[in-house]
Amino acid sequence: MSDEEHIEEVDSEGVEGDDHSEYDEGSESSYSSSDDETDLVRRNLLFLCQEGQLRIANQRFDTLVQENNIDQLKREIFQTGTDRNTPLHEILCGGTSDSNAKALTEKILDISQQWTIPYRAMLIAQPPSHLRTALHWATWGNSDISIIETLVNGNPEALVVRDRRNKGNRTATEIYSHYFIHRDRTGGIVSEENKAKFEFLEKSMQKWVKQRVRNTVYASVLYYFRNQSLTPFNQKDRKIAGIKPKPWFVLSTLGYLIQREITPLVSLVLSFIGKDAKIQGITKKRKRS
Repeated sequence: MSDEEHIEEVDSEGVEGDDHSEYDEGSESSYSSSDDETDLVRRNLLFLCQEGQLRIANQRFDTLVQENNIDQLKREIFQTGTDRNTPLHEILCGGTSDSNAKALTEKILDISQQWTIPYRAMLIAQPPSHLRTALHWATWGNSDISIIETLVNGNPEALVVRDRRNKGNRTATEIYSHYFIHRDRTGGIVSEENKAKFEFLEKSMQKWVKQRVRNTVYASVLYYFRNQSLTPFNQKDRKIAGIKPKPWFVLSTLGYLIQREITPLVSLVLSFIGKDAKIQGITKKRKRS
């Protein structure tokens, strides 16, 4: 086992826990010194999450909401550190078994959806240390299914993105399988809750891969037959585009229908594309002796 896997295995132990009060004084994120706490309540969400002071971060979030200081709250939610992590990344990579961590994660995801562009940017972001999105960290920390569902719906592309090669080169689904489903780590005993999360991730990824193929094909059709004004089925235009005969036939069919403005038929043809699509892992090739 590599050092990275050993560290992650130890850190991910005990990630599931019972719910506590809104601000759990006995939680792992509680702070003991009242003098230091007085100073901490003035700090921003990113700093508090980096320091693991999630109870105080949770209270600060609520204070900003109660004071209707939404502009300041927005700045703090989307603030990034030198490592490019947002408060959301900091919470998720530490796990959400702590009641304050779970509550703050849900609050951040709920309120930030009103700011579409920075919200999407936050979910798409892959900070350089691990190249993991928020979804990757949520699966690594075995977050609640509600959190995972929100992250998938907010950025389904994260389902097919892989983390850094030296961290495993895994998708979010593969990370979850590796730590919470694989027999080597679970001894074959997997809870129904974890099975449900894994099934959701697998089905979501399969669905998105198919949709992603259709989106790519449709974007290609628009590019070649609208932007570039190429002629469907034309051999010379195929060579100009640099596309092989079979893909050119599919694109030409859709391009012709789009030019004829037969939108329902375009949608029907697209629905058959990507049926057998799957995300391929990198396989090691045998060396010739």
